[in-house]
Amino acid sequence: MEINKVLWINKFGIPKEFVLFLKEEYKIEYFFETGTFKGETAKWAAQYFPKVITIENSIDIYNEVKDQLQSYNNITHLYGDSSLLLKIY
Repeated sequence: MEINKVLWINKFGIPKEFVLFLKEEYKIEYFFETGTFKGETAKWAAQYFPKVITIENSIDIYNEVKDQLQSYNNITHLYGDSSLLLKIY
C-alpha cells in the first residue's frame, strides 16, 4: 500500500452536484439546512430551490447573518432547535 495516495478529499460544505441531481431526480422544491453558519449554503440553494429553510441554534450566528438573508425572498431563516422547528414543516 502506498502511503502517499489520497484516500479521500475532505471538502467542507454540501456535495452540490449531488444535491442538484437529487432535486431533479425527485422533483424536490424545498431545501432544508440545519446550521446556517455564514449563510453561504442557503444563498447557494436559493438559486436552485423555490423555498429554502435554514435553522441556526446559536443566537450570535443567527443575528450575524440575518440581514444578509433577508434580501432573499425564498429563504426563511429561523432561530432555534432544528429538531423542534423541522416538525413544523
